[in-house]
Amino acid sequence: ETESSCGSDVPIVVFTDAVVTDGELKEICASNIRNQHLDPENGLCLNRLLIQNIPSGNTMLFNAALRKTVPQLPPECVMHDHYLTLAACIAGKISFLDRSTLYYRQHSSNVLGSSRYSPTQLFSRYGRNPAGARNKMFAYSAQAQGLLRQLEEFLPEQDKKMLRDFSRLKQSGWLKRRLILLRYGIRKNGFWRNAGIFLCL
Repeated sequence: ETESSCGSDVPIVVFTDAVVTDGELKEICASNIRNQHLDPENGLCLNRLLIQNIPSGNTMLFNAALRKTVPQLPPECVMHDHYLTLAACIAGKISFLDRSTLYYRQHSSNVLGSSRYSPTQLFSRYGRNPAGARNKMFAYSAQAQGLLRQLEEFLPEQDKKMLRDFSRLKQSGWLKRRLILLRYGIRKNGFWRNAGIFLCL
């Protein structure tokens, strides 16, 4: 349906919600989106997606046009689903179908998983490992270099400038890092997530 309205030459990512379950498929939350306090309505723009992937890779579909636009992932890619979402945001369209299409089972072998959003949980994560959180931001910053190199032809000048500035995050000082995020509205969903970033960065 999305491809019919946009055209088959437009790079497209479509994603859905998921039911979060435990290892025995007992429901934890009917919505992975709500469980993590994500915002598909306002979070699918480039400045927000740079540091937070909204679509979960196990619910995603993408078309041949996106495969053609991204024939291979750059070495700076952090996660394949995140990079493809960013590429669709830059060169095409992202579409969210607001329904759960699968069970997202949580077990000890999950690579990332669906963690509940709470101030206690978030500050525990950032407080225990601030260097890890900071390095994750630097990885997102490096990923921006790959986006700029691979998709520059699709980017307006203001987005090129944002990616250039964001890609220099690691080389910037304490104050400039925060100013870059504020200037371009680069942030995650939720006050406490952003508070954690600003404390550890």
